[in-house]
Amino acid sequence: MLMMYVFASALPAAWWARMRLAEGETGEKGATATEYAILVSLIAIAIVGGVTTFGSALSGYFEAITESLRTSLNL
Repeated sequence: MLMMYVFASALPAAWWARMRLAEGETGEKGATATEYAILVSLIAIAIVGGVTTFGSALSGYFEAITESLRTSLNL
């Protein structure tokens, strides 16, 4: 599932870069498009990593609450 998020977020950057290259632009604009595509990909990876870490921490928190409720209710 993690790869799905990375792939889905990289698609707009790849499409944009392909459209720019198809128009025949060369020089600095092509380099800038590549830099932005790399930047967007890195930001997407950071967001996915943060959400994954936060999700794991949140899961542990809810498991602790569940265990406390089971103990208090003698289940």
